[in-house]
Amino acid sequence: MDNPEPLTRPEQMIYIGIDNGITGGLVAISDHPGPPVSMIRTPVQTVRGKNEIDVMAIKEWLQQFEHQQVSAFIEVPTNARNATVGGSMWGSFQAVRCLLDLRQIRYQRVTPQAWQKKMIPGADTGETKAEAMVAARQLWPTERFVPDGCKKPHDGLIDAALIAEYGRRQNL
Repeated sequence: MDNPEPLTRPEQMIYIGIDNGITGGLVAISDHPGPPVSMIRTPVQTVRGKNEIDVMAIKEWLQQFEHQQVSAFIEVPTNARNATVGGSMWGSFQAVRCLLDLRQIRYQRVTPQAWQKKMIPGADTGETKAEAMVAARQLWPTERFVPDGCKKPHDGLIDAALIAEYGRRQNL
């Protein structure tokens, strides 16, 4: 008898890209060809009149990958416009990093310069958002990256998808 087909599909590897910050996003892609598996704008909550990331909402989103092999790639904050933005970005980074540690999801820190150099080579400063959209459309032509309730693509989701693809290509 020939080799029978396996009863279960081989486990797929999930790569999660995380565009850090309260206007960022999280996108999961598979090692199998196709559109992103799942995506979410960085969930936020208002505390004392200020937005901060909603760690519990991210925890709930991550639960869908509980029984899969996962690698995450989180963008490290760099070049903040001011101290308030820098503090917010580092606070978001540390909260997500801690959540990944507690969920025992392996992750790597990725600088914007590293992933942009590979995914949108030659993009000039100030042009990275437009170039990222072009690159994302080439990789996932059917994906709109438009969250529910929005009319245009979300930069944080686009960047997160490219960060995930960067991690997949680097085999990190």
